[in-house]
Amino acid sequence: MADLHAVTTPKAPRKKRTPVDPDETSRQRFLRLAQSRTGTALNTIKGIGVLGNKSQYEYTDEDVTKIESALNGSVQSAMKALRAGKPVKSSFTL
Repeated sequence: MADLHAVTTPKAPRKKRTPVDPDETSRQRFLRLAQSRTGTALNTIKGIGVLGNKSQYEYTDEDVTKIESALNGSVQSAMKALRAGKPVKSSFTL
């Protein structure tokens, strides 16, 4: 019998994809995606900075060092891949 008291959180609806413009050049596609992804990355990094509120979060200098190292390494890998024209893979855990 199902648990009637179980709470399920509905998934947020996926953002609808912008239809692909068949006339979009590879340069236009790069500019569109680079602006969007860079903006998203910058906003996400700002969110990491908000974790610095010691009245809300507890963390160690070691945690900060690990995060900083992961971010720096990821940026370096992404720039290397961008310059070389190859994709990059990464992951992170504390």
